[in-house]
Parts: sequence; C-alpha cells; structure tokens
Amino acid sequence: MKNFHILLIILFVAFLVRATFIGTYFTGDAIDTVGPARNYAEIGRAAVYTTNTSEKATFGYIDNGLYFNFTHPPMRVVLYSLWASMFGFSNAVMILLPIILGLLSIVFIYLIGKELYSDRVGLIAAALAAIIRYHFYGSVIGFGDNFLMFTVAASVYFFYMYLKTTKIIYVLPFLIFTV
Repeated sequence: MKNFHILLIILFVAFLVRATFIGTYFTGDAIDTVGPARNYAEIGRAAVYTTNTSEKATFGYIDNGLYFNFTHPPMRVVLYSLWASMFGFSNAVMILLPIILGLLSIVFIYLIGKELYSDRVGLIAAALAAIIRYHFYGSVIGFGDNFLMFTVAASVYFFYMYLKTTKIIYVLPFLIFTV
C-alpha cells in the first residue's frame, strides 16, 4: 500500500508539471492532429477547407474545397476526434488527452519495472519517466508521441504478463495496444 501512495505522488507531481501547458496553443505537427479533430467536432468531418490548388494535390481532396490530411497515421486523429466530440474542442480540453496518456504510460512503466524486478525499481522507473524531458515533452503536445509511449508500455506489460502466466486474457489487450 505504501508503494501505491508513492506512485500516486509521482503521478500527481507529473500531472502538476504537465498541467502548466493546459490552455496553451498547438504548434508544428500537433496541428495536423488537433485540426482534423476540431473539424470533426465542428462540422462532423475530419476535413480541412482550402482553396489552395497545391494543397488539393498534396492532400486527399474531397469536394467543395474540403480535404483530409493523410500525412499521419489515422488512429490518433480518430482518437483525438472522438475526444473532441465527447468533451468539446478547446486548447485546454485537447491538451488533457496527451497528459492522460502520458500519465497512463507512467503507470505501465511502473508495472513493467515492478514485474521484471521489484516495487522499488518500478517506482524509480515511474519517477524517471515523470521527469525525463522527452516523456514530459511527449505528454504535453497534441501529437502521436504520447499515444506511442502509452501503447508501447501497455503492449510490453500485457505481453510480459502473458509470458509469465500463460493466461489467454492478456493476449487481447496486448494485440489491441500493439495494433
């Protein structure tokens, strides 16, 4: 129970550090993720309006100036679109999803360290993930890095649990997070 409290403290500190970015603006490739999510919430389609003919040639042009940006894997755009349709679109709401995914990846990192070595190693791994620059960066941008960190950590955990116990119940979550 003591280790659970320490993990909660690590997650709370990780959230506080990442919460400073709630309400900030999106930059770079994050716009390619949250832009279609915003459009899905507003117009019911994950498309962007343009009259630029070079953009129409580059991206998947539909009609009436609408096009889809297919430069990134679609799963995260679908995830952000579902998030936006459930909770609305604002910078504060859209930045919460990567923060939540980052915190969940810290939990799985703890579980992996705990299963492979000990509770102490799991807590150290979780604390390092909470403060390491790239994990912090990946947990506050509306981009695929946070999704990747979460799904990889979950996949590794469920695969290890399957190998350890040979219980078939761990195969389905492993496959879901791997795919």
